[in-house]
Amino acid sequence: MADEHKPRPVYTNIHVSQIVAYRLPIAGVVSILHRVSGALMFVLLPLVVWLLDVSLTSEVSYERFSNAFVAGIGSMTYSRFILYNVVGGLAWVVGFVVLGYFFGNMPQVKRNFGYVIMAIIVLSVMPMVIEFLRARKKV
Repeated sequence: MADEHKPRPVYTNIHVSQIVAYRLPIAGVVSILHRVSGALMFVLLPLVVWLLDVSLTSEVSYERFSNAFVAGIGSMTYSRFILYNVVGGLAWVVGFVVLGYFFGNMPQVKRNFGYVIMAIIVLSVMPMVIEFLRARKKV
């Protein structure tokens, strides 16, 4: 019986510049994105509360907000509300799974996954920044 052993892998710390090239299982990627999004929400919570406060301080905007909210509740039955929620949720999930399948198999996306993640983050934050700048310009 041959006493052949595979050499044990050597695990070393990685440098910050190697993070994009480091391959993680999907659970690791989701965990990191979850932590980053949680930190962003925690940091941006005062801004969101301030924007809500600014939007509801004028009587016109508060009346418009409350009228839309009451009109939506008053005219919709509970079964229709549940139907819209289920259909909307399924469309959202199926749409992103299909997009992930098609974009995930593209070689350009595989090579530049870090840039794709950064683009998603920038595109997600951009509407809030635009509205913040618009509100600041009006004041």
